Amino acid sequence: MVEERKYENGDCYKGEFNGNYREGYGEYTWANGDCYKGEFKRNKIDGYGEFIYASGHYYKGEFKNERKEGYGELTWSTGEHYVGEYKNDKMNGYGEYTWADGTIYKGKFKNDELHGMGEYTKANGDCGKGKFVNGKRNGKFIFKTSTGEVYKIFYKNGRVIKRTKIK
Repeated sequence: MVEERKYENGDCYKGEFNGNYREGYGEYTWANGDCYKGEFKRNKIDGYGEFIYASGHYYKGEFKNERKEGYGELTWSTGEHYVGEYKNDKMNGYGEYTWADGTIYKGKFKNDELHGMGEYTKANGDCGKGKFVNGKRNGKFIFKTSTGEVYKIFYKNGRVIKRTKIK
């Protein structure tokens, strides 16, 4: 049954209910302006949906127990964009992240940080490929400039240890 309910705290829900539970498709708007449109299970955001934040951020994708879980796409009001896997409400697994300056990273994430093998391309055409640990470059990277120069760079905790020009 579809109903509309307004709560004492200013929140509002319009959608399907099963008894007293929000269950099935619905739209929930918080008093702060955040809005979710999608699936609910036993009063919780669970399934596919869209979350529009009052701040201007926008997420569409899968949720489980009120957390981003599975595949999703998040666009920040700053113009940054992520498409990929989520676990426990964080970027985890493979994804593609685009910064506002046009830099694109494709690779692994862990707890919202670059973690594992990945490659990035800057707007000017420079690119690099290698391993990240907790958001920092670690180990061997191959870096190619937009002018065709190629470097092998070794990093430890994000700091350059050795840099060799290959081409």
